Parts: sequence; C-alpha cells; structure tokens
Amino acid sequence: MARSRKRSKYVIVDSSILCCIGPERVLDLEEDVEGSLADELECPIADPVLESLRRIFSLTFSENPFIDGTEKAVTEIRRLCVEALVEIPQILEDLKLAPIPRPLSARRNAHVFRYFFVKDDELKMQVQYEGRKRSLHRLIEKWPGDELVKMLRDVVSETFSEIYDEQQAEDTLRRIRSKIWRCLPAYNDLLIDIEVEPMPIYDESYDSLE
Repeated sequence: MARSRKRSKYVIVDSSILCCIGPERVLDLEEDVEGSLADELECPIADPVLESLRRIFSLTFSENPFIDGTEKAVTEIRRLCVEALVEIPQILEDLKLAPIPRPLSARRNAHVFRYFFVKDDELKMQVQYEGRKRSLHRLIEKWPGDELVKMLRDVVSETFSEIYDEQQAEDTLRRIRSKIWRCLPAYNDLLIDIEVEPMPIYDESYDSLE
C-alpha cells in the first residue's frame, strides 16, 4: 500500500484515511469518525498546491489563450503561488522558507479536498486494522510534500526576477516551466483524483533548448 520514496519532513496522504482513524487508533475505512486523526493533527490541505502548480505550468506557455502577454503570465503565476502558500504558513516555517504575507485580496473559500499535508513522523504509530496491529507509516500510501512547497516558494522568487521586456519574461517562464515539468508528473495520480488535468511526461529534448 505504501510507496518507498525519498524521506520528506512533510508527506501528502489521502485525507479519507486519516478521517477514518479515531482516538482509539482503529482504522475503519467504511466510516468517518468524530475526533479523527485528521482533526487531531490539524493537517493543511494539499490540493491547492497541486492545482496551482499544474495551472502555473500551463501559464508558462506564451500561447496560452487566457493570458495576453508573457509579463501578465508572470504576474498571474505570482498570484497563484501566493494564494496557495498563504494557507500553509506552518509548513513554510518548518521548512525554513521565507513566509508569504497575506494580500488583502486573498480568499478563504470553502474547499472540497482530497489530500492532506502531514508530518511524516506523525504517521509513526500503531493502528488496529483488519483485526491486528499495523504500522500506519507502512500501511498508508504517501508522496513527498516538501519538494512541492519548496518549488512553489521558489517560483514566487522567480516572478520577482528582473523583467524589463518580453524576452526576459519568456526566460522566466521557461525556468519555471522546466522546474515544474521535471517534478510534477510523478504526482499525476493525485492530479487525476482531484479532477485536474495530468502533466505530460517531461520532454528530454527540452534540455537542449535551455
């Protein structure tokens, strides 16, 4: 059920699993419980980070029909990054990343979600599952979360690089595109689950254009 991946401080897990573990540490996949492990850990929602990175990737193509001009694309990318990052200040602090001030226009809409960020160490517990004690850390499927948050924070910095003309803006978009393209396809199953278009597989010929 679990995947072996590079160790991260934060991992991404299916929210439904944590919502099915009560204070008695019994995992019942058929029922959400009150006072669940998800409530106890107050897990940040991961879906907006995944959604933002996928939308940002699309915006890095200058022919995008929704954005007029590369400089406007850079501004829109910055907005998407900030909206996602202001909701996870504790993760930024834990990863020693610079905080993001909340803009006056930031929204706090109700959000239907599928995935949580959770500290990997907090999954190191025993749960009762199918009649016997099991390690939740080994039982639950998880994906690295640190690299996505770090990438989103890095993209914010990229949008503040010196841009005086369309060519510099295009160069910025290319750098952002390359970073996301190398990483995000590994999360395609999650993107599909939250009804976001999956990423294309990285085109190695793109390396020769950088």
